[in-house]
Amino acid sequence: MSLPMTSRLVALAGATGREDEAPSLHLSRWFANHAIACLFLSAQTLEVLDANAAAIRLVDASDELALSGGKLVVRGKAAAEQFRRFVYSLDGAPEIHMVGDHHRSLLMRVERVDETDVIAVQLFPIAQDEDQGLWANMGVIFGLTPSEDRLIKLLVGGANIKTLSEDLGISVETARTHVRRSYLKIGVSNREQLFAAVAPYRLKG
Repeated sequence: MSLPMTSRLVALAGATGREDEAPSLHLSRWFANHAIACLFLSAQTLEVLDANAAAIRLVDASDELALSGGKLVVRGKAAAEQFRRFVYSLDGAPEIHMVGDHHRSLLMRVERVDETDVIAVQLFPIAQDEDQGLWANMGVIFGLTPSEDRLIKLLVGGANIKTLSEDLGISVETARTHVRRSYLKIGVSNREQLFAAVAPYRLKG
């Protein structure tokens, strides 16, 4: 569960102009999957307005981030300044920012909440795959099993069903079943939709 929303967060969300949607309902889409670490910040001050338990755990375990004085702090003067500039440059589209190095890093998916001063930040651990490159951990993001995670990366890399079955050591029919289950978890129905859904989480490869 997320922590109770502060009155300031709800007030800021209420500035979206959506008369048909309550602010708390409007914001809840970022907290829909409680396994995904999510927090809300003031774009001007980086004050933490709300955070769920998953976000607090990731920040506490991180060498690059901290919660201090009610704000999200990026450690290191240069890294902190880079993050501030990144936040100030946000428009309506979600953007990706990474903190740390490739050995121990976090991907941040950052999005301004409509026309408000609130930004939604989702945090994802990075998964390094020698064959498939650098990805956010899609097991956390989409609830995939390790086999499904590898299967999706192979599909994005251009593999067909026969290649998948050989690489994973399973039958063609089992590979098809894994594909169907993975599509269902990600919320897509074909490879084109799959590429669009997972592309933001592929950092290098």
